Amino acid sequence: MRSLKLFLVLTVLPAQQLPSAAQARQSLETPTGTVAFENGALVEARNRLTGETYTAGQRADRGTGLLRPGDQAVWAETATEQAPNADGPQKRISEARWDSGEVLTTTVEAAREGGDFLVRQSGRGNATRLWGCQWGIAGLSDDAVSLIVPAWSGIRLGKGAPFQEGMFDWPGGWEAQMLVVQGKRGGMWIRAEDADDRFKGVSIRYRSGKFDLGFRTYNEGPLEARTTVESVVWRLGFYQGDWRVPARQFREWMGRMAALTPVSGQQPAWADQIRSVIILRSGRGAKSNDEPRAVLKKLTEWVTPAKTLLYIPDWRRDGYDLNYPDYTAYAGFKELVDFAHSLGYRVMPHTCYYGVNLGNPEYERLKPYHLRDLFAGEPITYFWRFPDPPPRIAMLHPGAKAWRELYVRKCREIVERYGVDTLHLDVTLSMPNVTDRADGLNTVQGNVAFHDDLRTALPEVALGGEGLNEVSCRREAFAQTHGLFAVRHPGDQPDRVADDAGVDCSHPVSAYLLSPFTRWYGYLGYPTPGASALYRGWTRAYESWGVTPTLSSPTLSALEHPDADLRARLEEMRLIDSHDLQPDFDANESPDTKCVWRGRDGTKLVYERDDRGGSHAWFAAATGERSTVYRYLRGRTAFQGEGSLGPWAAFDENGLYGLDPERTYLCEPTPRDYKTPHLLRLPEGVLVRGMRYAADFMLFDLDVPPAAIDLSRRFAEATLGTVIDGKEQPIASRAQFTRTRATCGGVGKDGLFAHPPWDQEHGLIGDVFADWPVRVPEGGKPALELSLGLRDGAENADGVTFTVAIDGTVVLQKDWKRCEWLPCRVELSPYAGREVKLRLSVGKGPEGRGSFAWAVWGEPEIVVE
Repeated sequence: MRSLKLFLVLTVLPAQQLPSAAQARQSLETPTGTVAFENGALVEARNRLTGETYTAGQRADRGTGLLRPGDQAVWAETATEQAPNADGPQKRISEARWDSGEVLTTTVEAAREGGDFLVRQSGRGNATRLWGCQWGIAGLSDDAVSLIVPAWSGIRLGKGAPFQEGMFDWPGGWEAQMLVVQGKRGGMWIRAEDADDRFKGVSIRYRSGKFDLGFRTYNEGPLEARTTVESVVWRLGFYQGDWRVPARQFREWMGRMAALTPVSGQQPAWADQIRSVIILRSGRGAKSNDEPRAVLKKLTEWVTPAKTLLYIPDWRRDGYDLNYPDYTAYAGFKELVDFAHSLGYRVMPHTCYYGVNLGNPEYERLKPYHLRDLFAGEPITYFWRFPDPPPRIAMLHPGAKAWRELYVRKCREIVERYGVDTLHLDVTLSMPNVTDRADGLNTVQGNVAFHDDLRTALPEVALGGEGLNEVSCRREAFAQTHGLFAVRHPGDQPDRVADDAGVDCSHPVSAYLLSPFTRWYGYLGYPTPGASALYRGWTRAYESWGVTPTLSSPTLSALEHPDADLRARLEEMRLIDSHDLQPDFDANESPDTKCVWRGRDGTKLVYERDDRGGSHAWFAAATGERSTVYRYLRGRTAFQGEGSLGPWAAFDENGLYGLDPERTYLCEPTPRDYKTPHLLRLPEGVLVRGMRYAADFMLFDLDVPPAAIDLSRRFAEATLGTVIDGKEQPIASRAQFTRTRATCGGVGKDGLFAHPPWDQEHGLIGDVFADWPVRVPEGGKPALELSLGLRDGAENADGVTFTVAIDGTVVLQKDWKRCEWLPCRVELSPYAGREVKLRLSVGKGPEGRGSFAWAVWGEPEIVVE
């Protein structure tokens, strides 16, 4: 055992000198790192292995505290008494007391081995119900670190990340109970030392170049009698190297705790051989099976059927998401399965793990197991308003034995009737903390029992799921991945949209932790290959995560005449299939490597990011010879290199010109056709929108878009704050200013949500603002264009005041109290060519207390005419 050296720096004020604002800093040091806590929150972190300091030394805001039901809290900085103490040389204790009678004790100690630190909390609420407790880390500088988080399929939040604040609850949102703070030469990691599957979460806030973290432990429902709380044990440590060092340690710990088996050792053995997934839209009838049969035959030109999984979501007689748990197939489905098996394919139909439709006769019997919201106690029912008819599905408790028995019986009938090889279990990522257990199990334990029951009943049937986390990965061979930061679903629209800034944050940490045990494939909503921004953005995110190549809804016509995007996807599938490639997340070809797929024959397929946000997929043969599979070009107006965009209006032997930096282009590794009419050069800033030509004419559609500054996209550059009693201060817990999409009067816009600071007694007590450093464009008539409004739901508001100021001079001010958009324009010609500070602020209007102050700035942009 390595000897442990411990150093202490402790400042303790006498008790009579400890008002609520007093701060007492407690420090601990081990051979690997130094930490300092203040009011139970970590405010200093230094890596002794690398000499790096990760924090800015700022005080914590909403860092450590007790959580009350309804997402209310009391924070340590508001406590009426702070009592720091020491218990020997290796342990520091901080106790916070409030006038309400609540008490929170946060204990930090050096672990006996390894140089790590352990954090524990214990709280009591007197007569107050407690939802949970939290300890925090304050002021992680984005100049020193980035956050690597197993959430949203894996993300990296660094300097300028398009992120403000979020709560990730384990296991549905926070996919593995660990987080990495990556510095330049090493970093710091935090994980829960919890083998009992307790509910927990991590909050992340990013403002003014600093990250704040909060690590939560939740009481399980029901909360009526919960007046105390004990946290899980949190372990914090330092390392040298990249993020894989702590990720590997956590994966080994997770594997031991849950007795996980890699896919390569699971049954059925064929699951490890799958290299492609086809989302197959069935013919829904014996007479209409001709198209899917033809598709399956055609696909054999690129894939080996025995290595290909067919996911069929619309196989039931009742249609998708209707009348669960009736799993009667449409006439002809069995014949389609038999045909697929004759070619060698594996077949996976869609089932609903999480519930039954309200109109199904089984609902009344299972109604006692309908999940209920932890706080409101209302039944949790899935409702999606865009399909016709919209499904209404009661989400049932997975711990309920009656529900598990029914579901297992239904699944056994599916396998026996139709001979399928695997079953997709929808929404297995969802394990909410609810009002009650069922048959002694919470929803996490119920999820495990559900999977165990199925594996016991159907040992030769592989299981697939939706989403993936460290619970669902225990028994699933396959799982869909969403990528919720890369692809979002605006509430006012039926279709998803790709968020390029979110795509750029994609990181393989979740795949590194979970993919040895479960193989990821594309989500059901993943579109058919094509030139859409959604498909190309989603695919760029999937490149980072080693997602099994997924082809959604192929048609015979498309396969016979594939466009550029489909050709690229089919070539990926062919390479991975023929060379038996698998993701190698330990490989790190270069700092730009996103993911490497390796074959036993020495071949590899490498995905790299480029310096503008695009990507490059290339294949290396066993001889080392490289060839491009495809490139995605974005963030540029020209590309110097080989390849073509198909019919394009501006190119020469050196490159391609006239690209729109806001679009993503697919560049194929095919020679340019110099025989077609084209322009050889274009001035910088001139974009190609289209072209047409015939024997007697040529038409080139060119565009010079106006220079625009999108304040929403540049929100990470803004400095946020509040003005209370005439004094500016950093934004705190009682105010909000965030990037959002909002609906006013039923019309949705991207923009910024702002809520001024408030307190319970006075209502709104000041203004909230965001400042941007902006160089106002010249060479035309610059103007700030935006809409302002109150988002829908604030119909009872008594109004706010919107203000725009430049270098302290008010240029627009408007009192507003309606849930509708008001278009506004501010002329900026007097500031053209100047560096200015542009401020958007919101405060209380002239009436009332400022209730429902849900202020929104819609599509704020500086444009030039």
